[in-house]
Amino acid sequence: MMKLSSLLGSLALLGTTLLPACSAEVTLGKGNQQDNLNEDKKNCAQVITCVDGQQYPTACGPSNGDKPLGPCDEPAPSCDSTKVCAQVLTCIDGQQYPTACGPANCDKPIGPCDEPAPSCDPTMICTQAITCVDGQQYPTGCGPANCDKPLGPCDEPVKCDPTMICTQVLTCIDGQQYPTGCGPANCDKPLGACDEPAPSCNPDLVCTQVITCVDGQQYPTGCGPANCDKPLGPCDEPVECDPTLVCDLALTCIDGQQYPTGCGPKNCDKPIGPCDEPVKCDPELTCTQVITCVGGQLYPTGCGPANCDKPLGPCDEPAPSCDPNMGCGEAITCVDGQLYPTTCGPKNCDKPIGPCEDPS
Repeated sequence: MMKLSSLLGSLALLGTTLLPACSAEVTLGKGNQQDNLNEDKKNCAQVITCVDGQQYPTACGPSNGDKPLGPCDEPAPSCDSTKVCAQVLTCIDGQQYPTACGPANCDKPIGPCDEPAPSCDPTMICTQAITCVDGQQYPTGCGPANCDKPLGPCDEPVKCDPTMICTQVLTCIDGQQYPTGCGPANCDKPLGACDEPAPSCNPDLVCTQVITCVDGQQYPTGCGPANCDKPLGPCDEPVECDPTLVCDLALTCIDGQQYPTGCGPKNCDKPIGPCDEPVKCDPELTCTQVITCVGGQLYPTGCGPANCDKPLGPCDEPAPSCDPNMGCGEAITCVDGQLYPTTCGPKNCDKPIGPCEDPS
């Protein structure tokens, strides 16, 4: 019994000796963590920050142990929808984008993807020439292919197409005279300086304040586009008619509607049904000598049926060969009997704005 009491006394003494040391070690550890946490908080900007949909009182977010203040909306990433980008599928941050710019041009991802291994080679030998690639300037001709970082944004040179068919008329674009209606779009060099024609509208015109319909577009004043106003939207122009007109009794097709007389709607007659308008042509048109497929029919010139040529036979129309991103001169141009709003004619996918006579 004496031995058992002695053993219990020793264990009690041993516990009394060890416990304070263990407790002190734990307390010291907590103190160091708190000091480190306080030090982190001192290094954070005191600005409310949104991280992963939660609002925090400093710029460090949750990394310094702060608790969120509540939910928040993260700001949308900054992007530029006007950025010109290479048309190539690109994988960025595990998301596939339709251009090389990724989200930088505000494109939305089209799905998840596996990012490829780095496609640049820092050992590549490159020409020492500043080069513009995808709107970014690089210090060598390799662009980003040698892993160089961009120096900053840049404007890419306008691309031209030497195979473009252009009207043979001197054209003034950006103060330079070119030998065709395409200007620089077909890679022609300027012939010299020129004075661009004065704008065809006058913003100082005094106009009646009445909404007016001109050429199917509604304008805020009686001047229409003559005072440089922009159209408000499309409109239907009122038809002026005279019921006393004497008209020949012949079914006539006007604007896709059939009328009982040669006057069409001019004598206030109502259309009697839809119709197909006959093709209007001008045998005096000057046309490019190239076989052309129009409306599924093959014609001997670029005018198609517009110069009254007969079709040579049926054909398959080619896929559209226009580029809506083409850089064009802002000058109304006549191409193959049709008037277009720029010097590119239909090459930039513009629709014709009316008929015209090609210069001889």
